Amino acid sequence: MSGSNRTLSIARPAGVVAGDVLIATIVQNETDNDNGGLSANTASGWILVSSGLVRSDGTGNGDNAWFGTILYRIADGTEGVNFSFAMPNDRADMAIGSIVAFSGVATNALRPNGTAGGPFDVVPGTFNNQNSATPTATGTTVSTANSAVLMISMINNDRTFSNWSNSRTELFDHNTTLSDDASVGAAWNDCVLSGATGNGTVTLSGSDRSSSILLVLRRAAPFTVGSASSSPTLCLNATMPSITHSIQGATGIGTATGLPAGVTATWSSNTITISGTPTVAGTFNYSIPLTGGCSSVVATGTIRINPSPTQVTAVASVPNPLCLGQSVNLIASANSNSSTSVTVLNENFNSATNNWTTTNTSTLGNPALAAWTLRSSGYDNTFDVFTSPDNS
Repeated sequence: MSGSNRTLSIARPAGVVAGDVLIATIVQNETDNDNGGLSANTASGWILVSSGLVRSDGTGNGDNAWFGTILYRIADGTEGVNFSFAMPNDRADMAIGSIVAFSGVATNALRPNGTAGGPFDVVPGTFNNQNSATPTATGTTVSTANSAVLMISMINNDRTFSNWSNSRTELFDHNTTLSDDASVGAAWNDCVLSGATGNGTVTLSGSDRSSSILLVLRRAAPFTVGSASSSPTLCLNATMPSITHSIQGATGIGTATGLPAGVTATWSSNTITISGTPTVAGTFNYSIPLTGGCSSVVATGTIRINPSPTQVTAVASVPNPLCLGQSVNLIASANSNSSTSVTVLNENFNSATNNWTTTNTSTLGNPALAAWTLRSSGYDNTFDVFTSPDNS
């Protein structure tokens, strides 16, 4: 803290870009509470989240006072290397503060006053003050799954922090022994399901007065996955048209299960792409877990691979030679495609209807359902020329 105007300069965190959310925590102290009180710090572009006394034993007794302030700012890219926070008056003899930055936070959620346009998933509460070696922040309720929960604690002495509840990761632990001592600390869970958080706690290196609070920051992108772009049915060993899933809020994918051999899943630019050449037949219901969130979100779909049809041998229903007007059926014997013998073509030579008649129309593996293409005499398939003495 410096200057006749009593300002506190705090360095901007490294790597801050436009859209990031910055949270500032400041504790100020005055060494004689007889002649005026303390109030919230201010700075251009910063919005007050919450403020209040950390400790005061009243006026007229010469005792000291500590006051805590939490502010936030949505970075716009014009930030300098430091931020200057003004003290409310010249009563502040000491101040300590820290700034932490968060990326991927919504900026269209809630402000501290409950209006839209801020980073908070729920409206911040008030400080919980204690005289204890275990500061406690009053629990809150997360509205939107995959939000971040931040616990901030401010102390009226030079204490260190440890054992943050809910396995929170510590963000900063700063203290000063200048003038009257003070400390600020914070920790967070970056991915919390919706519902009650319970109270937050932290252990101090010694018992002292504290003010603590839980803040909930909403994730900018929800953690979701879209439906499959298609559910293909194709033949064995044929190249499969790519299947895609659009996703939000994920950082990648886990191990896919249920895909046929020869088919794989990849992730890039918020899209899952499933592609390949299946080498095994069957119906495959796949599941691909998303990573980067705290809830279980998976991409699912179905791929159907039809087996290659077994070669069919067709046998004439009557022996050669055929007499004028006789009919003949070409009969496929029972095989892996059909459990019974099947007539696939029929011809009544030199009759009024003088061409082969198909008895089926489908393209599936069963010869009874197979498609046949009729060719006229003289048809050339490059290797062989088919001729017929008949009119068909």
